[in-house]
Amino acid sequence: MLDGEEVIFLEYVLPIIVVAGAILILSCLKPIEPTFSKVDWSQRRKCQSNPEKLMFDALAKWDVVILTQVPIKQYQIDLFLPKYKLAIECDSIFHDTPEAQERDRKKDVAITEAGWKVIRVRDEEIKKDMTGVLSKVAQAMDWTPEEANKKDDESAIKDQIQQKASR
Repeated sequence: MLDGEEVIFLEYVLPIIVVAGAILILSCLKPIEPTFSKVDWSQRRKCQSNPEKLMFDALAKWDVVILTQVPIKQYQIDLFLPKYKLAIECDSIFHDTPEAQERDRKKDVAITEAGWKVIRVRDEEIKKDMTGVLSKVAQAMDWTPEEANKKDDESAIKDQIQQKASR
C-alpha cells in the first residue's frame, strides 16, 4: 500500500517530470527539413551488377530521374535517363564474344529505333575512370561540364520551397 506522499508523487509530480523531459529532448532536436529528389532509390535494387550500382550512384548525384532494367522489345536497358532519352549499357567481359557483340548491336538498333541514344561503357572504365565515364554521359546528354554541376529549373523551384519552409 502506498502512503499519501507516494500517491501525490506518482499522480502529480512524475507526469510533470516526464512531460518536461520530453519537451527538453524535443527542443534539442533539429527539425527535419523536407528533401526533394528525382532519384527513386528503389530503382537501384534492380541493378544487376556492381558497376551498374556505381553508375546509378554517380548519376544520382546529378539529381536526374534514373530508371533501371527498362524493357525495350525483347531487351532490358541497364540504366535509362528518360528526360534525355539516353540508355546507358554497362558491359562486362561477357560482352566480348562475337555472339554477345551481335546481340548488343541488335539491342542498340532497337534502342535507336525507339528514338533514344545509347552509350556503352565497360565495367573496367566505371571502376577505374568514373570521371571519364561521366564526361561521356554528360556529352551524350548534351550537357557541358558546368551544366552537369547545376540543378535544373525544377530543382531550383524545390530549393526555393525548402527555403521558404525553413523560415
